[in-house]
Amino acid sequence: MSIEKVTQLPEDFQGINPHNLYLYAKAYLANLRAGTAHTKTRSDVKGGGKKPWRQKGTGRARVGSTRNPSRVHGGAAFGPKPRKYNLKVIIDGAQSFGAEYKGKAEVHHCDIYTTSFFPAKPLGCFGDGGAILTNNSEFAERMRMLRVHGQNKRYHHKYIGLGARMDTIQAAIVNVKLKYYKQDFEKRNKVAKKYNEMLRDFDIILPIIKSDRSIPWAQYSIRIKNRDEIQNKLKQFGIPTAVHYPMPLHLQECFSYLGYEKGDFPVAERVSREIMSLPMNPDLSDEEIEYVVNFIK
Repeated sequence: MSIEKVTQLPEDFQGINPHNLYLYAKAYLANLRAGTAHTKTRSDVKGGGKKPWRQKGTGRARVGSTRNPSRVHGGAAFGPKPRKYNLKVIIDGAQSFGAEYKGKAEVHHCDIYTTSFFPAKPLGCFGDGGAILTNNSEFAERMRMLRVHGQNKRYHHKYIGLGARMDTIQAAIVNVKLKYYKQDFEKRNKVAKKYNEMLRDFDIILPIIKSDRSIPWAQYSIRIKNRDEIQNKLKQFGIPTAVHYPMPLHLQECFSYLGYEKGDFPVAERVSREIMSLPMNPDLSDEEIEYVVNFIK
């Protein structure tokens, strides 16, 4: 099911942030599949007015002119074809650098691709860093200015920009690590495969990657009902775990103005209660993986 088959967006909703509209529509589709979707009014998200935001089966949703897929945990999750809707696509590849879809790196499936070199990422430096990739010369020129306070020449500011230059030392570290990234990518996939083999008979939900894509496994995350109990057990034996992430977006304080409440997105809420990330890095041995799995039983 696709967005255009679900909802008609009234003209007077054009004032709402289109990215928020896209996120809401996407979450609505997920809950519609689970049979838990419901309709909110404009007053729920913007204040004032009683018009329904969306009505089932009444045509297309105009959800803005950009699309911003995010690759959480390194997965390449491609949705509706953006070219069909004349959308520009910005991929948040902070955790998925190197991911492929149908034999092509995901950077080829967008207009702008962003990635992070934060130390915990698959391709990390030793401090803060990141990169933006595009094959659009106009975008590239503007972004080069934005990264240095919007300057088009020294002390001449065309835009209001940022101080977002990457430190030379961090760039040098990434340049070295980049030479070995393909090797690390393959090793991460072997670690994930080993986890899958050893955990497949457990009463847990394992990550599923479709056969037409590959990912760098920024995390190896499972869903388990007695998460807190297992986390504490693993901690006692020196095994670190993490929760990515403990609170869904619609319950975050920064999105309170949208008017969502607990129970609005039960799928996201259930996942946040069950998800747990196990140790993942390219140098994990089979023996170390077996040690981790032994305490999950």
